[in-house]
Amino acid sequence: MRTGGSGERGAIFFGHGAGGEEDKKNILRYFRQIDKGVHEALKDERASSDLDTIVPAAYHARVDVLFVAVGVQRWGRFDPNTGQVHVRETAEPGDEDLLDFAAIHSILNGGTVYAVAPANVPGAAPVAATFRY
Repeated sequence: MRTGGSGERGAIFFGHGAGGEEDKKNILRYFRQIDKGVHEALKDERASSDLDTIVPAAYHARVDVLFVAVGVQRWGRFDPNTGQVHVRETAEPGDEDLLDFAAIHSILNGGTVYAVAPANVPGAAPVAATFRY
């Protein structure tokens, strides 16, 4: 699936026009707590920043929380029969943005998805996830 126009996805929370300053501070405090928890979880198998792990997990409803970098694409294919993820540097016919794929399947399966600036994705990767199991 390709996104329209420039291929960028919009962020869920921009920080302007979303209530008063105290509301913004509370939301930022919440995101910092989530970020700290994800960094801790990335140290074991409760989370991952590996796309080859996250894509099948999203498809099989294992993703609880997903962080996706805004404006970043990772082209390729996922084979649900084998569980294999094929990532390419540039899109080829039949490829889709695997970051969008992971986000869509996470949402469809009841997960929470945050589209954030690339620098704000835990684990210094374009995607990070915590798992339900």
